[in-house]
Amino acid sequence: MTVAIPNNASTVAVADNTTGVKYHAVWFQNFSTTVGIYLNCDGAATAAQFYLPPGLSSTAPGTLVVQSSGGDETLVNNPWYAFQASGGSVNLNCGRW
Repeated sequence: MTVAIPNNASTVAVADNTTGVKYHAVWFQNFSTTVGIYLNCDGAATAAQFYLPPGLSSTAPGTLVVQSSGGDETLVNNPWYAFQASGGSVNLNCGRW
């Protein structure tokens, strides 16, 4: 799915998994070639924050894949929030599998 991340506002990029489906990973792609995006997983023990850099080109996006391991599905199944401060809205592609 594509989510518009507004300027200077924390936005839910991937909602909490309430389906009961056990996903294996969550992924993000940033096709902007000028703006990086900060990602935060609500519910992670350390409130993990990740930086998704700008893409190199329209065919080489900045990409982050977070996979569950050892049965800990916290990072995969909890909601993810995105933040950026470019002065405008930026689209972020994301999802779970």
